[in-house]
Amino acid sequence: MTGSPNSMLKKVITKLEVQKGHKSRVSVFLEGEFAFGVDRSVALGWHLQEGKELSSEEIEQIQVAEERRKAKERAFRWLAYRNRSRKELEDKLKRAGFTPATCVWVLEELERLRLIDDQAFAESFARDRILRHPVGKRQLGYELSQKGINADLITATLEKVYSEEDEISLARKLAKKKFDAQRNQPPEKAKKRVADFLLRRGFDWDTISTVLQECGNW
Repeated sequence: MTGSPNSMLKKVITKLEVQKGHKSRVSVFLEGEFAFGVDRSVALGWHLQEGKELSSEEIEQIQVAEERRKAKERAFRWLAYRNRSRKELEDKLKRAGFTPATCVWVLEELERLRLIDDQAFAESFARDRILRHPVGKRQLGYELSQKGINADLITATLEKVYSEEDEISLARKLAKKKFDAQRNQPPEKAKKRVADFLLRRGFDWDTISTVLQECGNW
């Protein structure tokens, strides 16, 4: 197969130089002029050496490989800090200036390595949220959607985690704590504050109503 005229024009690597202050990076000079810098792993992977000829297509491929390496390394650092959804990582990669094609490649590579898994992330996030700062299904569903979790997965996650921890039980625990702090208030005013508090936490009115009926027994 015959390449395009531009791809047939080759340039010679006239010098490879380890960058000062960046021992892991190599500067590549083509025809006596600096062309680009790459990590040593990319240079080794492409068998770059002085005297080697590179077509414009090969130069472009090397630069793509370098960008992919940078993006993957950045993603590893973010994941080491905490787990993230695919959408969270995609947004961070885009904000960091990586091309859409590089973002897709990195995300697929991370999924292949099972370093990102939206189902596992959603369940872990939901359980941690309920444990540390209990909320209702509505609020938790909203927070998962903000993380880029799709609607079907949100529904499945909520069904799973709230079957393990009953939503009414969660609301009851929160309501009792809030009600106890309102003992000096008239009962109806205290109930109103409890109801408003539970609404802000994302509990539906049926759940709140059930819990409020129990307030008189506390």
